[in-house]
Amino acid sequence: MKPVISVVIPAHNRPGFLEKTLKALLEQDLRDFEVLAVGFKGNNTIKLVKKKFKDKKVKFFNIDSRFPDKKRNFGIKKARAGIIAFTDDDCLPDKNWLSEIAKIFRASKSLAGVEGLTYNNNKKLYFHATENLKGGKFPACNYAFRKKWLERVGGFDEEYNFFREDTDLAFKVLKAGGKIVFDRNARVFHPPRALPLHFPLKELKMVKGDIRLYKKFPRLYRQHFGLPCRSPLKQSLFTALAFFAMALSFSHGFFAGFVLAVLAEFLFKYAVEMRKKEFTPFQGLSFVFFSFLRDLFFGYVFFYYLFFAGWRKILRNFFHHPVGFH
Repeated sequence: MKPVISVVIPAHNRPGFLEKTLKALLEQDLRDFEVLAVGFKGNNTIKLVKKKFKDKKVKFFNIDSRFPDKKRNFGIKKARAGIIAFTDDDCLPDKNWLSEIAKIFRASKSLAGVEGLTYNNNKKLYFHATENLKGGKFPACNYAFRKKWLERVGGFDEEYNFFREDTDLAFKVLKAGGKIVFDRNARVFHPPRALPLHFPLKELKMVKGDIRLYKKFPRLYRQHFGLPCRSPLKQSLFTALAFFAMALSFSHGFFAGFVLAVLAEFLFKYAVEMRKKEFTPFQGLSFVFFSFLRDLFFGYVFFYYLFFAGWRKILRNFFHHPVGFH
């Protein structure tokens, strides 16, 4: 007998997190479901976790890819249920998460997808936790679709690798005429996860996904997010002005001007990104330094991906066939 819901989890190289996620799923009040944890054969995550879970609901797989889009597409192919829910290996679904999703789909046979509420208790600067309290962001840590709709739109676009591939999937469903509703009762808790001090520089890698999503779905992107990278571009402009002021101060020997430029940059960072977060003095200084470098290069990275990168491939894939799931 087929399960009501298949849950697909892309497993990264963090077995401790995955164990907690699986335990939360096995405590669901809906009993008729299966879990497919898909990892990368290049690490021991699946091997280590598989030893601790003998429940027949949980199935483990390894594929030759580190990226979540490919892992999710593999899970879609293996899923037996007509409804497929997605969460991440560092998330904790509420006990009624699956029963709530099942209820929403039962109430509307024409519904394509459900987006749930994702919450956290993060107060620290160097911790990450996804939040989606009002809907419209479509993070793959908490949404579900009918399998027929996933097959219709071709699953996840594997050109992203990571970041915005989840929103892309939702946009494809919407563009194809599918309806997605936000259900604040389908809740997933995203525990804060520690980040390295140089994390602000890693955010430059995310620009590629943001611009790709904008190029593919300009109307939907503006509807849900406004203009692409609007806030980071403003920060980048301010940082460029501060850098110019520093350079001018050095060239004229004005030490006081340099100090004022550095102080202005710190106050700007504090007001925009640090004010409501907890951090040590060392973390604060590190964040100002690395985010200064990020903002300094952000404009170059943004305009490169916007005007020079990927147009030919995106247009070819868009007009001929969906990328990724076959």
